[in-house]
Amino acid sequence: MSAYEELERLLKRISVLGDANALLYWDYEVMMPPGEQDRRTNEMAVLSEFAHELFTSDQVGALLERATAEALTPEQRDVVKITKRRYDRQRRVPASLVKEMSATATRAELAWKKAREENDFASFAPHLRRVIELAKRYAQAIDATAPIYQTLLQDYDEGATIDETATLLSHIAQGIKDLIRPGPDRPGSEPLPPYDVPVEKQRQFNEWLARQIGYDFTKGRLDTGVHPMTMAFGRITTRYTDGWLLSLYSTIHEAGHAMYEHNLDPAWHGTPLGQASNLAIHESQSRLLENEFGKSDAFISFLYPRLKESYAIPFTEEQVRAELRAIRPGTIRVNADEVTYNLHVILRFELERRIFADQLAVEELPAAWNDRFEELFGFRPPNDKEGVLQDTHWSGGAFGYFPTYVKGSAFAAQQYEAIKRAMPDIEEDFSRGDTTRLRAWLREHIHRHGDLYLLNELAEKATGKPLTADSYLHYLHERYG
Repeated sequence: MSAYEELERLLKRISVLGDANALLYWDYEVMMPPGEQDRRTNEMAVLSEFAHELFTSDQVGALLERATAEALTPEQRDVVKITKRRYDRQRRVPASLVKEMSATATRAELAWKKAREENDFASFAPHLRRVIELAKRYAQAIDATAPIYQTLLQDYDEGATIDETATLLSHIAQGIKDLIRPGPDRPGSEPLPPYDVPVEKQRQFNEWLARQIGYDFTKGRLDTGVHPMTMAFGRITTRYTDGWLLSLYSTIHEAGHAMYEHNLDPAWHGTPLGQASNLAIHESQSRLLENEFGKSDAFISFLYPRLKESYAIPFTEEQVRAELRAIRPGTIRVNADEVTYNLHVILRFELERRIFADQLAVEELPAAWNDRFEELFGFRPPNDKEGVLQDTHWSGGAFGYFPTYVKGSAFAAQQYEAIKRAMPDIEEDFSRGDTTRLRAWLREHIHRHGDLYLLNELAEKATGKPLTADSYLHYLHERYG
């Protein structure tokens, strides 16, 4: 057996540990009895530690060294190159720290759920403080000379820098200023009146919708969660507490994530060519399906009569369209419209930068959040549940994750421009609820590459230019201007 063959065999065995951990986390979020919390915390921590020990072992290092001298196919060379880059990064992190981070994050998430429910930031603060301390240790272990926050950003968007990210976000913020204008002349300025749809009826319709747009229920399932998520190779959750329309679009969003996972090449599973770890690219798949496809006139016209039949909604198609196109600043990120969503991300990015530059203490976060929110939106959140406590990310140590949402939106718009150049009549498909050609383009230009390319490299290959804000701003002004 060649060194490369042994390396690939070992990488695929190591990936099984990650797969098992992903399933444990899905169960933890969706089905786990509350009395199993301590046991699950230990299980996930031990698996994380073990996988890290195996991946950063001398054996993997030696196989990488030997494999570079062998005659390899282009794909095999890519596996070695990317694995070596990640091996060098992760080898600097002690396995004991990985275990501690996993256990701490699991406990912190439980504390966050309770604190959010009770609007009690003070009870969560000690857990968050510890998560931040461990994130700093992790980043410094990887590169003691680099800005801590930049190292954390690169866990979610490999190759990203603070300056490049700040420039993109600033360009978008400036570009949407004229779109965020209050007043009765703004379409959808008055929200739809509350309308109750039984949860079971919503669940059935959401399942039908996911299947209609291409979600494969032989590879996944749809469950109810506290926070809409995609986990464990494309299992998705939505929630029904925010109304029937938001639950539909969170399902479309998560189905976009899941279909990316489902379309990775199984022959390369366990290697970088069978993974999708760049979350800006990942987010582009969910945002494109939710927004460019899901909020198009063509798809709304397809969806409306089916909603009318199933839910007996007392609203016209134009009212539903106006609701989906409304620019209505609010406190909750996941419920935000396409335009003001960007401001929610900018808020979190700025606060994270300050945290990891030691310019903002945990106990100062609620006030800092509310102050900056007021500057961006013109009003203050009424409480911490709708402010600093609303997201799960910080409890899990996912610092640097938030900017991938806006980068994903920008990349989605850039992809959609390329799709329309290739298929000018694509929205005729949407009017039939048909994503067949859309998904084929995404499989060919995005999904099949796995982690082969960094974000800008894939943008250049798929759309003909590196990622910029231009296509996204053009799209937003065309739809909302």
